[in-house]
Amino acid sequence: MKYSFAVGLSALLCLSFSLASAQVEKKDEKKEEKSILDIGGKTVDQWIKEIGSKDPSKREAAVRAIVAFGPEHAAKAAPALIAEVKRGTGFSPIDFGVRNTIASALGPILAENKHDPKVIKDGIVQLKRLMSDNQIVIRFRAAQSLARLGPQAMEALPEVISLSKEPTSWETRQTAAIALASLSMDLKTTPRPEVIMNLSRLLEDPAFQVRMSAVQAFVAMPAPADPTTKAVILGKLRNMTLKDPETNVKIWANMGIMGVEQGVRPDLVLAIAKYCKDEDAIVRTQAATALGSIGPKAQPALSTLIVMIGDEDPTTQAAGIWALGQLESAATSAVPQLEKIGADTREPEQLRMLAKAAVDNIKGKKKAPPAP
Repeated sequence: MKYSFAVGLSALLCLSFSLASAQVEKKDEKKEEKSILDIGGKTVDQWIKEIGSKDPSKREAAVRAIVAFGPEHAAKAAPALIAEVKRGTGFSPIDFGVRNTIASALGPILAENKHDPKVIKDGIVQLKRLMSDNQIVIRFRAAQSLARLGPQAMEALPEVISLSKEPTSWETRQTAAIALASLSMDLKTTPRPEVIMNLSRLLEDPAFQVRMSAVQAFVAMPAPADPTTKAVILGKLRNMTLKDPETNVKIWANMGIMGVEQGVRPDLVLAIAKYCKDEDAIVRTQAATALGSIGPKAQPALSTLIVMIGDEDPTTQAAGIWALGQLESAATSAVPQLEKIGADTREPEQLRMLAKAAVDNIKGKKKAPPAP
């Protein structure tokens, strides 16, 4: 089985949602509608026309404005953005700022399911071009965009593998690891040998964030088909659970073992659960997030997660509540405490909403929201 990543592979080190000073603001619906249809006094169509400006600063501003409309509304800009990338050549590239913003924008825009397949294909070809840019930040942004497109961008695999070997930037290698996993997320097909080989290499990267992303790739992807390769990966992951200098990597190495073995092991669930008691709040949050991503089969950790409802760190507390919701009916005994939080007006509104959503999920009323 495969575990659902409730937060993006690049965001698993620390939950981005902070409850310490959270406030809920009432939205003015008219202003919200205007912000969607009109940014900087122009509609999305007017900004698209600006992409053709001779002034590169105006072109860059246009791309930034288009992105601000959100992927759904910005989708119509895809052909113009692709054409702008095409306009550049190796001897005469388009302005750096324009390349950078387009490299970043194409992924979320093309990920919208509103495009002609030819447009997506063309966009991927241009992102591949940007993966050969002489500026590392452009290659970094292009890899992020390719990761958003998943298996349909598999033709860019050679470029992503090349980026995974970038010696001067651990963030770039991490992004490449995430992209390798994303391109290999077709659950009907085992990962290509070159993907496994390069992710295996990244398990030994000096940067723990890179190792973390490589481990999480093995959680998310289908397992290697070759028994020998599988044994090598499992050996590395087991060693990481014992010897990796970073506790968060140890947590996800346990998850990686279950991912490669294609099954949940109660002993590894409990091995992860022990980190819910760590003195470091980030470690506790990681452990809860990992357990929640397992789902109902993380039931052996139920009592530990219930204790986390009262964690002194608000982000860790939120992670524990979310994880309980992911356990569904296996967490029925946690409902009274969750309902108490949901009804307590002294608690931050986001925490109350999260607790209510967890209760609904446990009771089978609806699925819990993504991890905070």
